[in-house]
Amino acid sequence: MRLNVVLYRQHIGRMFKKHWIIQGKRTPIDTTQDIQNELLKIRNDIKIEDPKQLFETEDKEQLLKVSTVDFKEINKKSVYYYDTSNNLKKQDRICHVFNDSNVLVGGVEQAKVLLNTLQLDTTDQNVLDKLLSNKQEKFNISKQLLYKQVEDAIKSSHLYDSEQVKLPVKKDPSRPAWNFPREYGISYQRKIELLTTKLLKICETFSENKNKYLLNNGTILTSFEKDSLLYQLDVNIDKLLTSNQRLSPLISDYQQYVLNNQTQKDQKQANNNSIYPLKCNISIPTTFYYDSNRNIYPINNANYIPHTLFVSYNKCNVHNLYETEVTDEQITSRTLMKLYATVSAYVQQFNLINKTTEDISEPITIQSVTSDGQFYEFGILQVNTINLENNIQNIWWTSDKINLFDQCQYLNGRPTCTSKAESHHGHHFNTQVIDYLFAFYNHH
Repeated sequence: MRLNVVLYRQHIGRMFKKHWIIQGKRTPIDTTQDIQNELLKIRNDIKIEDPKQLFETEDKEQLLKVSTVDFKEINKKSVYYYDTSNNLKKQDRICHVFNDSNVLVGGVEQAKVLLNTLQLDTTDQNVLDKLLSNKQEKFNISKQLLYKQVEDAIKSSHLYDSEQVKLPVKKDPSRPAWNFPREYGISYQRKIELLTTKLLKICETFSENKNKYLLNNGTILTSFEKDSLLYQLDVNIDKLLTSNQRLSPLISDYQQYVLNNQTQKDQKQANNNSIYPLKCNISIPTTFYYDSNRNIYPINNANYIPHTLFVSYNKCNVHNLYETEVTDEQITSRTLMKLYATVSAYVQQFNLINKTTEDISEPITIQSVTSDGQFYEFGILQVNTINLENNIQNIWWTSDKINLFDQCQYLNGRPTCTSKAESHHGHHFNTQVIDYLFAFYNHH
C-alpha cells in the first residue's frame, strides 16, 4: 500500500507550476500560408485557385450574381429578414413586415391610423347591451356548477400540470447583478393554452349553439398598401373559432351613423394627428425579401367564417423594438393588427371583393380574446373596408383589462386561487371574465 504525502494549503499551486512546465515544452506549429494550403489539399481535397486569376475571367456578370450580401442592410436594426430557404427573391421595393415578435411603439393610436379605424367608447351602451344579452342567465345554467368548473380549470392549468421546464431568469432592477436560484415549473405558453382550451370546453358544454369549429396553430399572411407604402402582416394564430354564420355588425347602418355623428370626420383627423410627428409605419421592421402576391388563410372552405380569435401574450416572446417594456396599449394594438390580418386574408383567399367598388360588399365582424393566462381583454372589430385609403372607416371596440385572478399558487402546501375583484360573489376568481367569454361564444 502506497502512502501519499499530505498536502497543505501552501502546496495547492504545485500542479499549476508543473502543468505550465509541460505545456512550455511543446513546439509551435508552423502557420505559414504554404503549409496551410498543403493541409487543406490533403485533408479536404479542396481545389485552391489564385483569386487574381478568378477575377480576371471574362464572365464578370456571373461573379456579380454570386455577391448578394449587402453589409449596409445587415447593419440596419430595422431590417427584418425572412428565412431564405423559402426561395424569397430580393425585391426592389421595401416592405414593412409586422409579425408576432414585435409591437407598435405608438400603441392603439398608431394601429388606428394604419388600419383606418374608429374606436368606440369602452362603456358604449349599445355594444354592452348586445353582448350581455348572451350571458349565462339566458340559458338557465347553474352558476355554482359553472363557476366550480372554471375554478378547477384555473388550478389545473396553473398548478396541477406535470410539465417541468426552466422558467425565465428573474431579475431585480435594483440589484441587476444578483442571480436568483433557477426555477422550474409550467411554462407561460402552456398555461395560456391549457386555460383557454378548458374554458372553451366549458362554454361549449353549457351553450346551445353547437355550430362552432376550432382551429389551432394557424398562419395568416396578407399584404396591403397605404400612403404609397407596402405592408405585410405575417402572424400566427393560436386558436381561431369559426362559425357558419356571420356575426352581426356593431353598427348596422354605417352611413346613418356618420350622419348622426357629425364629429366623425373630426375624430378621423384627430386620429391622424394623435401620433404626430410620427408616421404610422414607425417601429415596423422592413425587408426586401417578400412575396406581395402571396396570401395565406389556414382554412380552405369559405363556410368557416372567422368568429373569435384567441390571442396569447407571452412576455418572453413579444418584445419592443427599442428594448423597452411592452405596455398595455401595445398589447391591444397587437390584437387589432391580428384581427385585421385574419379578415383581410379571409376576404382575399375566397375573393369576396366586389368588382365594381373593389371593396367588400358587406361588413365582416370578428371578436378577439387576449390573455396571458391571468388578465383578459375582449375586443370586436367591424371591417367595413379593406381599402385603407377610403373615407369609410372600420369600427373597433375593446373592453378594459380584467384580471381573472390575482394569485394562483401553493400557500402552505395547499393550492390557492385568490381574487380581489368586487364581482367575485364569494368565488376565488373574477366572474366578469366568464360572463364576457360566455357572451362572446354565444354571440351571433
